[in-house]
Amino acid sequence: GATTTGSASGATTTGSVSGATTAGSVSGTTAAGSGATTAAASPQTTSGQPGSVVTTPPPAPVYTHEVSMKVNLAYTLAEFTANRDRIIAAFASAANVLASQVTMTATEIPGRRRILATSVDVDVKVKTASQAAATTVTSALTADNINAALTTQSLTAATIVDAPTVSEITVEDTTTPTGAGSTLTSSASVSLLACLLVTARAMVLQ
Repeated sequence: GATTTGSASGATTTGSVSGATTAGSVSGTTAAGSGATTAAASPQTTSGQPGSVVTTPPPAPVYTHEVSMKVNLAYTLAEFTANRDRIIAAFASAANVLASQVTMTATEIPGRRRILATSVDVDVKVKTASQAAATTVTSALTADNINAALTTQSLTAATIVDAPTVSEITVEDTTTPTGAGSTLTSSASVSLLACLLVTARAMVLQ
């Protein structure tokens, strides 16, 4: 039974209280006089630094072949430089590759006569991950496809100077041949041992 004491403004209950008891430590707020405990939601904890997200970057692509071609654009070198990103984007679109696969080098060609405006010859290179992909890019880089992509970028049309060709990308081997370092080390060891023997013999003779 419960014994109730207190004033008219509120009651204090002592004695046995009937209710549910939750084992363990509960974080939250307790409703006064009701005997009910409302637990607060606990945030999820992940390993590592709080709030940090660890991402693993994808491996860099390995390119094995390269498509090379030369085109002429009716731009000055300064105009080409100003529009370089859009020109690359147009060629990437025509070849159906990423813009990061396309590189360009421009050379200004002065007009030989007054009626001929200055233009640039542009060496275009497109890297691919296989021979088959390079062949596909070669077929895609036609004058029609290139100029349609340039028109989409509001750029002047191009004239193909050298048609696309495919070459294999060679990677220079900079590793040290196996045994080269060990041979040098062995020779140095032999020389050092010989010097020590000569020195020891000289000390004995003294």
